[in-house]
Amino acid sequence: MSLMSKTVFNSDSLLQMNRKKYAVVELGWNPVPALSRYRAEGMWTKPLSRFALAGLGVGLVTAQAQESVLTELDRMIVHGTRPADVLDLEGVTSTGTRLGVRVLDVPASVYSLEQPAFQARGNRTAMEAVETVVGFVGANSPGNGATFSTRGFTGDDVQQLWDGIRLINPAMSARPLDTFNLRAIEIIKGPASVLHGEGAVGASINFLPKEPSRERFVADGLASYGSWNTVRTGVGVGGPMGGGFSGRVDFSRNASDTFQEGGGYELYILSAAVRYDVSDDFHVTLYGEALKDDIDAYFGVPLVDGKLDRRLAWENYNVSDNDMQSETYWLRMKSEWDAGEVLSLKNLAYGAVANRDWRNAEGYSFDPVAGVVTLRDLGIVEHEQELFGDRIEGLFVHDLAGRENRLVLGGDFKRTTFFRLADFPSGTSTVNAFSPIRPTYAQAAGSGIPSQRGADYEILQAGPFLEDQYKVFRTVTLVGGVRYDYINNEVSNRDNGRDYGKSFDPVTYRGGLVWEFVSNSTLYGQYTVGAGAPRSLVNLGGAAFSGYSFELEETEQYEVGLKHLGWGGRAEATLAWFGIQKDRVRTFRSGSERVGEAAGETQSQGIEFEGVLRPVDGLTLGANFTVLQVEIERDGFAEDGKRPSNVPEQAATGFASYRFPFGLEVGGEVRAVGNRLGNDPSGPRFEMDDYVLLGAHAAYTWKKVTLTVRGRNLSDERYLAWSEDDYGNQALVGTPASVEVELTARF
Repeated sequence: MSLMSKTVFNSDSLLQMNRKKYAVVELGWNPVPALSRYRAEGMWTKPLSRFALAGLGVGLVTAQAQESVLTELDRMIVHGTRPADVLDLEGVTSTGTRLGVRVLDVPASVYSLEQPAFQARGNRTAMEAVETVVGFVGANSPGNGATFSTRGFTGDDVQQLWDGIRLINPAMSARPLDTFNLRAIEIIKGPASVLHGEGAVGASINFLPKEPSRERFVADGLASYGSWNTVRTGVGVGGPMGGGFSGRVDFSRNASDTFQEGGGYELYILSAAVRYDVSDDFHVTLYGEALKDDIDAYFGVPLVDGKLDRRLAWENYNVSDNDMQSETYWLRMKSEWDAGEVLSLKNLAYGAVANRDWRNAEGYSFDPVAGVVTLRDLGIVEHEQELFGDRIEGLFVHDLAGRENRLVLGGDFKRTTFFRLADFPSGTSTVNAFSPIRPTYAQAAGSGIPSQRGADYEILQAGPFLEDQYKVFRTVTLVGGVRYDYINNEVSNRDNGRDYGKSFDPVTYRGGLVWEFVSNSTLYGQYTVGAGAPRSLVNLGGAAFSGYSFELEETEQYEVGLKHLGWGGRAEATLAWFGIQKDRVRTFRSGSERVGEAAGETQSQGIEFEGVLRPVDGLTLGANFTVLQVEIERDGFAEDGKRPSNVPEQAATGFASYRFPFGLEVGGEVRAVGNRLGNDPSGPRFEMDDYVLLGAHAAYTWKKVTLTVRGRNLSDERYLAWSEDDYGNQALVGTPASVEVELTARF
């Protein structure tokens, strides 16, 4: 679906200039560039393959004799349409690098999903959007809120960021998110500690809220209704406010009864931003968000010999007064100063407050002979978190030995205070498997009052970082980065009065080479070293009460790849081969082995491909696939040689859409996910079979309003979507066939 969008190009991205004049140009999207490089006064422009420069001369030529027209252009604002499904290889990402260069020039697998793509692909939640990227599978796991698997790693090994900030590890902080309030989702695959600190192995996912528009007033609206009384609403307005101010405010609600009996959720996001342009070169933006969710938690169904009994597929066996809810409040101030072509400075000061609550029966056992399900693993968990921090960075662009060099220097500081209560009584309760009358938590556990008092944590993290890109030749660049983190973790246990303290000082780094062997096509290679805590710094502190000494896990990745933008912008593709090894892995299992015992290493290697093709106007074709091999290496232990849970070794997606000249668009997609294993790798495993999902949509746009009808899982595939290691022979059932009608408008 082609949707209206706007792109702003600064003069630095066009060519070197020394004049400060402006031109505003209105033009439509042109997928065939007239020119990719233009020579003017002995200087080369950056690639401009997305837009045709032909025809602009009349609007830009000045009467000044002997001056090149391009030396007059400092800033060009483009309003027009562009395809929603693009890899955006010429775009700039803040998640994959801070150097301000194209995705093509980053020696890593980097992806950017923007709001038009969310609407075109029907991505209602952030999980649905991320799953469109090659190699990702995910689930709204109730214990973790929203969890992902990619490149052989899951859960806390896939970092989640809010506007570039890590709140805490995903297992404790990740929640379902509606996409309406998001401007984009950016992703970098593999270890990214050198950019975002401790925590990432498989990938880092960055959720970016919408920004104010300084050029014109915009208003967005969304309303949809679908199966199981699923209702989405969203409204947003923004634009210039006068006196150098611009602003935006958005609100969304996403609610459903879900297909499980006794299931349902409500998601709310209110976001706002105000920008003040102090001068042409200096501006300050204040952001604030309030996120709330209230979910009737679904922990899946018990299996029979590792297989789904279809009679149980619609049931939710959680206690009747189950609780899974959170509130998160963000406040950020971003200051940006462009001191010219040589230096730019950024500072981000931020704070967040979050409260989370769980009260559930998380584990179930099925007796098919008696026809009953036993509820177990009862628990109450409470979080109170405060986060404050600041990040400052400077980009210095200069010549080094006659070649362009881009250098980023910066530093991070943040302080997290965290209260965690976790109480797991030993009670159980039995219900009829096919028509359960679910007990309350107190009835099942014997008491609804926690017997534990919890623990308090204070985590201080600080350190400098450096990133550099040096242009060895016109088409060859070297890229490197290094980061030092000082991490101090202090824990006070309210139950036994014991205190614990532990410090870490990881050094992480990456180096890579990028070769643009033809215009807009690059080959790259990179080596990266990252660091992460087992599970989280919070759980690490708790386990340390048992008297064990911990070091952070270390991750290494090798990656080589190809990025291609060709056929006049109509074809985009990425191809990557990678190998990842995570060392000093720790286990938190008890039994025959000690909690905190060293658990060897996990190794994965694989190939990822993603491509988009627009052979004729209106037609978009896309495909991606991954082939993966991953195993745990731990001599003498049961999990040695096993594949981690929830990791498919093959996954693929294909989609196609065609937009007729009169405003009608039709499209469809197919998604195939290979088999995955469930339960803890050290115990008996069960196999979750591969599955294939089919979807289709039809959309009609009239002026600025679009009506869409969309069907999902049209073959009504019954499949197991996810399994948590903690809950044994149990898995989440995938969503059956559904349909929705959506109305969107943009003015």
